[in-house]
Amino acid sequence: MTETTMYATRDFRDAGTERAFTRGEAITDVPPGAMANYTAAGLVSRERPKDEAEADESEGDAGSASTTAGGRGARKSA
Repeated sequence: MTETTMYATRDFRDAGTERAFTRGEAITDVPPGAMANYTAAGLVSRERPKDEAEADESEGDAGSASTTAGGRGARKSA
């Protein structure tokens, strides 16, 4: 079993074991080989995913920050 707590990045079901995981659920009781597969598939992360409301909110902030900090129009033509 793994010692590091990993979190499901989305809802998914392991086809081999038929075990289901919910987005944000801490996953600590799976064999290392299964955890490696989940990690490679992007199904788990060391960081707990944000709630959907928090994710929507931060995406909006990130989008506006990138357009203002993007520097478009800030360069002077030679």
